[in-house]
Amino acid sequence: RAKPVSSIQMDQTPNIDEQELIEAGRRLLTNGQRPSYVYTYIRDRVADPEQRKRILDQVLGQGVRSESGDGDKEHERNLRKARHLWEDYIDAVNGIQKSINVCIVLMLAMAVSTFLFGADNSMYVIATIVGIAYFWVARKVVEWEEKRNALVVAGFFLALVVVEVLVLGLPENLIPQLGVQMTRRHGLATLANAISSYVYIGVKAAAIFPVLAVFRRRSLLDALPERYRRSVGA
Repeated sequence: RAKPVSSIQMDQTPNIDEQELIEAGRRLLTNGQRPSYVYTYIRDRVADPEQRKRILDQVLGQGVRSESGDGDKEHERNLRKARHLWEDYIDAVNGIQKSINVCIVLMLAMAVSTFLFGADNSMYVIATIVGIAYFWVARKVVEWEEKRNALVVAGFFLALVVVEVLVLGLPENLIPQLGVQMTRRHGLATLANAISSYVYIGVKAAAIFPVLAVFRRRSLLDALPERYRRSVGA
């Protein structure tokens, strides 16, 4: 079974020549890898767009030809658009790491609040670790080529956040000792501390935005005519 786009592991082999890349790409296809895997494999090794196009045409065997001639400018623009949309989509899939990073920051904030300032937020540390694991596994195993999967991943995580609030309620302020009575002396800090529970929930819910970006960019890619999608292996 071919690997999903999100689990692509890139080698960093320098100075590989064009023919070797063509042969390597064909071997990957023969071994069952998806065209999307092969496209990304070649893209990360070839900086020159023209050379990359030549190699991809040879490997995928799907060099798309314009019905009005090879020099058709509109056709070439559509090909470039397809490649740009494909690269944006790959970047969006890799960008799911941002969701993981958001959860890591929240987990550290809750841990500091619990172990340094004595807040009763230990369950939120655990809940956020669950979120980190959720996005990490999703990034590795979800078939992002099916755009609806992005909505499922985002929706399920949002449901987890809602369940967390319903079961655990809001977390305590990050620094419980920084009470309202200290507002005159520590105005801005006290205000930030007072709303920290709401910020935690809001930021955690916002962790779905990178996943929604995958849905949006895949939708743009899927809207292209099939022959242009095939030209990039989508």
